[in-house]
Amino acid sequence: MNSYPTTYRDLTGNAAIEAMELADVRGSFGLPDDCNAEMDAAFGYGAAADELTEREIDALFVEEMERRDREAREVFGGNGGGDDDRTPPAAGAIDPAALYAETARGFTDSQLVTAIDLADGRPDYLGLDERRRGLWLGAMTAEVLRRLDSRKAA
Repeated sequence: MNSYPTTYRDLTGNAAIEAMELADVRGSFGLPDDCNAEMDAAFGYGAAADELTEREIDALFVEEMERRDREAREVFGGNGGGDDDRTPPAAGAIDPAALYAETARGFTDSQLVTAIDLADGRPDYLGLDERRRGLWLGAMTAEVLRRLDSRKAA
């Protein structure tokens, strides 16, 4: 008798154990023939009244998309579904200058100096195009000046 307990590793690859498992579920023949019928009966599948044709499914999809379009027009306005007006909703775009200014307000003094140094000395480091890099530098510099002015006044 083996003094070590049987582990999962001992059972995997063991042909005798695998044969017993297959026999338990009729692995060589698949699941019992009446399994599908039993599942249909238990869950109501296969009933003629429940089956949808492809056209019915497509019609339900179109109806759902139209409902979503109506709700979107109510919330965001719209021109009746035409694509000639591509104006985004008022809150749809983020102003980078405002975002950078808000970011600058959250930075410590040393973080501001580092942000300016990176944007000015290593233009590709931040991954910003020229316009956004200028906005970034402007926001960071404006925050440094604002802090200097507030300390000077105090």
